[in-house]
Amino acid sequence: MPANINDCSQRFDFFSAGEIRAKSVINFEKVNKLSYEVVIYAYGGFGNSTTETLTLLISDVNEKPEFTTTTWTITKNDEGGPGEQISCPDFKNDI
Repeated sequence: MPANINDCSQRFDFFSAGEIRAKSVINFEKVNKLSYEVVIYAYGGFGNSTTETLTLLISDVNEKPEFTTTTWTITKNDEGGPGEQISCPDFKNDI
């Protein structure tokens, strides 16, 4: 079923040259819709016309992780003192 034009126009910009652009970055993990169907109407100069359905798929990209915290504190007594290099803590067992 084609997407409601309001739904598509809120997320995408459509240009007369045929270009379709997302209005903002689409976060795969946060969207509730992973595809949009856009019906394209093409009108010729002599009264000819045709329609095609274009499906826009939202794909996951394996982007690098972002850490907003710049300082981390590990508070386990058996991990060494300040400035001492430690092994990678096994956080999965602490959950």
